Amino acid sequence: HKSMNTNCTESTKASQGDYDGTNSDGEEIDESSRFFETTTLMHQREAEDSVRHFLMMAEQLEEGFVLNRSLHINYVLAGLEKLGGGYSTLDASRPWLCYWAFSALRVLAAPLPRELLLRAGSFLGLCQHPDGGFCRGPAQ
Repeated sequence: HKSMNTNCTESTKASQGDYDGTNSDGEEIDESSRFFETTTLMHQREAEDSVRHFLMMAEQLEEGFVLNRSLHINYVLAGLEKLGGGYSTLDASRPWLCYWAFSALRVLAAPLPRELLLRAGSFLGLCQHPDGGFCRGPAQ
């Protein structure tokens, strides 16, 4: 049993950031081989690849990218009104989507229409459990 405990400890140490990019023989390991190839990881790499050319373009521009604040605000506000069909699987995440949308609007220093705040508060009130905390959606 002692050797099992040692292996667990070594495994835990490696997962806590002691990994130095080498294997047990001191040979360098390709970073990409450290991870299991999952669907999530594949999607992350696709997303990174899709924006890489924009980052390369920004490095060539003296002024870099300019944030089109009003366009972003309108996008977030539209998402608070109605999400596209691609978001239907996130129905149980609606309170989180509200949180992230309002966080984005705060970062963008966007004015928040009173009617929007009232509707969001009403919706989130439906998600609140009578004993405290919030559920994933109304009456859940």
